[in-house]
Amino acid sequence: RLDKEEAERARALADRLRRNEEFVKKLKESTTYQEDVERRKEEERAVLREVQAREAKDRERDQRKKEASRKRQQMINETNRKMAEEKQKATKEMEKAEEAYAAKCRRE
Repeated sequence: RLDKEEAERARALADRLRRNEEFVKKLKESTTYQEDVERRKEEERAVLREVQAREAKDRERDQRKKEASRKRQQMINETNRKMAEEKQKATKEMEKAEEAYAAKCRRE
């Protein structure tokens, strides 16, 4: 009878140890899984940061290009305005010279 009780206790102990080992194994797997999930999330965050940085650089570059284009257009417009003014001035001077010549010719 003692042997039977001792055998039952040994079986119960072995069963408890087996369940404990299974629990520890699941806990380790769960921890490893959580670490893997966290690692993946961090990788995704790193990729997202890289994409955002690249997009910010692209926006800045596009903004610089637009500003340079706007400045070039302003310079072209200013040059065109000056050329038109100079042409108008030259035309008026030419007209004055022609009027003076015509007046001189009429007096003679």
